[in-house]
Amino acid sequence: MGDPADLNGDDCLWGEWLDAYIQYHQSRNTRNHEQSRRDGVRTKRFRCFRFQSDEVSSPARAALDAFFLFAAKRLATRFAEREITILDLGCGSGPCRGAFERAGLRGTYIGVDIARHSNWSDLPTPAFRNQLIIGDAMTMDPGQHPRPDLIVSATALEHIREDSAVIQRWGRRLNQGGAQVHLVPAESSLQLYRGHGWRQYSPGCLRRLFPDAEIYRVGGPVSSWLHRHAITNPEGIKGQSSIRHRRPKAYVLLRTISLCADTVLGNPKPSSYGVICNG
Repeated sequence: MGDPADLNGDDCLWGEWLDAYIQYHQSRNTRNHEQSRRDGVRTKRFRCFRFQSDEVSSPARAALDAFFLFAAKRLATRFAEREITILDLGCGSGPCRGAFERAGLRGTYIGVDIARHSNWSDLPTPAFRNQLIIGDAMTMDPGQHPRPDLIVSATALEHIREDSAVIQRWGRRLNQGGAQVHLVPAESSLQLYRGHGWRQYSPGCLRRLFPDAEIYRVGGPVSSWLHRHAITNPEGIKGQSSIRHRRPKAYVLLRTISLCADTVLGNPKPSSYGVICNG
């Protein structure tokens, strides 16, 4: 089988391959979490009680929308009164673009991804001109593209094997006064997504990637419980389909309650970590 560290969860692992991936990352995450605690890496509670998301999206997606809106509002005063360039690494459909629009930012939104997502649109919005660059962020030349004021990624870094190298290469292109915002899966997300990407992150991992960042705990045990029962294992009791599809309005209410409960509890065992940093 080889080294389980070389297994990519995006490769549709199954059987002994999936078991090896999960066992390896369980051990890795435990070690990294304990090392983060010994090193005193501090994280912050993500305080949020309002969520805007697709009706039956996962708790993690609702939390993603909330975190990027929070970060966008934090940065709005810095970039007020001028157009900016936002670079979205591993952009997919561009799920965090709307948050920057709602915060009043405007300019050019550049997505970088290995392939075009079916929901990505090149059409301009009232706030942004949109541009998609198809290619490998690790091998393409950042110097061939405009300098960004803001670099973001939304659950994308775990899909890039050399995440540190990519952050360094593109981070050097930031304009003076620029910032970065990233959301990544936390240790406990292994239970939610199982085979998924190259890694999950601990606070210490993020401190090495972003030495001066504020690190936020996003989600927690209550929303993770809902995710496991409604999405990871979608079949309900006695084979009934998930409440997410049977009663979508009830599901959305439960999703909101679960994320608010995580906030009240202080976001222990988060499903994601959010990062906001200068430069």
